[in-house]
Amino acid sequence: MRVTSLRINQFGRFDNNQKISFPDKGFIIVYGENEAGKSTLMKFITYLLFGFPAKSECTPFLRNGDEGRFGGALTFTADDGRMCTLMRTFKENDHPRLYARTNDGTTIEIGAETFFKGMDRLLYNAVFFLL
Repeated sequence: MRVTSLRINQFGRFDNNQKISFPDKGFIIVYGENEAGKSTLMKFITYLLFGFPAKSECTPFLRNGDEGRFGGALTFTADDGRMCTLMRTFKENDHPRLYARTNDGTTIEIGAETFFKGMDRLLYNAVFFLL
């Protein structure tokens, strides 16, 4: 899986469907000054993949109590080459939506619960995030 872009409805300092695209490289380093949003992006990706924690843990990232917009989408290239988009909001936390683009260009919904089989939050953070 290679993350290609993020679309953030609202999460911490990011708002208004902000889009962040990543270069087509094997290894990506995100760097910046203190309070630039690096840790916020890490939390955003983790929450999209594995679900949001209790509201009390999300409070630092939530603006104006607007839970309906809290979340966004993560687009990635799957190991089989398919382009997929995972969408999740705090309000629909238990119901992530995962879409894949087929060879003919149409988009279909696939089961998010089976796609990440074998990967949990702890393993993901240990493998993909170096602090």
